[in-house]
Amino acid sequence: MRAQNPAKAKRFGFLAVGIAALVALLVGALFGSGRDVGAVTAQPAATVTATATATVSMPTIEPSGESTDGGEGAEAKVGKFDQYHSYTDGVEVSVTSATKGTIPSLTAGGNPGDPMVIVTIKIKNGSKKSFDTDVVSVNLSYGSSSKQGKAVFPPGVEGFDGTIAQGRSRSGEYAFAVPSKGMKNIVVVINRGLRYPPATFAGKASSA
Repeated sequence: MRAQNPAKAKRFGFLAVGIAALVALLVGALFGSGRDVGAVTAQPAATVTATATATVSMPTIEPSGESTDGGEGAEAKVGKFDQYHSYTDGVEVSVTSATKGTIPSLTAGGNPGDPMVIVTIKIKNGSKKSFDTDVVSVNLSYGSSSKQGKAVFPPGVEGFDGTIAQGRSRSGEYAFAVPSKGMKNIVVVINRGLRYPPATFAGKASSA
């Protein structure tokens, strides 16, 4: 039986020890890396959750700076003829008269001989700048069912046009076809643009 070489046996022993140490280092590094990855992964998850919660619990609301208050609040009161509706900017409007009449010939939009009402509107410009009357529109309804009166355009009846200077006032006329039985219950609505509520007046038509 051949005897083993002591030198070779010694080298083999050192080699085995080295391989075992290397394997131990690799295993330790693998487990250590797994623990580090788990820690890193958990941290972003907690951060994302906290950020989402803060965003939901603190919403941002931008207030609107546009005002639609015309001096009467959200609901405009109904005034009587010859009373004034005052807006917050100093402009005032009124129905100074509602006069019975008959549609004359050469009238656009109406049948000559039918009854009509001529409404006179007055605007006082108490604001700090010129008032553009092009934004003004006038509507009329009549009777218990509030039927809309049809606008007619007889010769000599002129509505507003152009601007009213600061501190000045002006009147304009608007005509509507209204049956005789509706003359006692007339509602006139003056609109001056989308930023302001309408001014509403109620009364009855009078003889010229």
